[in-house]
Amino acid sequence: NKELIFTSTGGTVSITRTDNVGNVTVNLEASASTTAVGNITLVGGFGTFSNTPSVRFGSRVPTVHKNGTVVTIKDPFLITNISGGSLTLAAGGTFGTLPAGFNPTHIQFINVTLVVYLSASPTVVNTTVQGLLEIGATFVKLYFLNSAGNLVLAAGDQVEVLVGGTTYIL
Repeated sequence: NKELIFTSTGGTVSITRTDNVGNVTVNLEASASTTAVGNITLVGGFGTFSNTPSVRFGSRVPTVHKNGTVVTIKDPFLITNISGGSLTLAAGGTFGTLPAGFNPTHIQFINVTLVVYLSASPTVVNTTVQGLLEIGATFVKLYFLNSAGNLVLAAGDQVEVLVGGTTYIL
């Protein structure tokens, strides 16, 4: 029962025994092409809507983690209605792009939750609806799914899009 010491430099982890430093060394390496982390870059918007980092969850944007061919997306982002309008049922709007190396070879769909906050009561949830993220070769789109039709928002209303650790295969 001897202590093992873990040290890391330049992506290499070395494990050494304290009683005989030269006797046991194990190197574990993770290639950048195998394991990587990045963020979805928020771009454009839905016409009168702007995309920004989440303000209610620590100013985060969706993070992507890649291990081999499996990519996991998590963390929320915020859509703010600038001048009034509606999110149209099943009409996708491009809101972001993926980092290089995270684009799937075929289109993926991921379920998300949309939490609506009205500008009149910005800390109170007004309604919650479902949505889909479409992950394409060069884009990330959001689709609003609501059996009641379009989601009409006034200027200043916000929609928090919650993405919860869903995976897709490259």
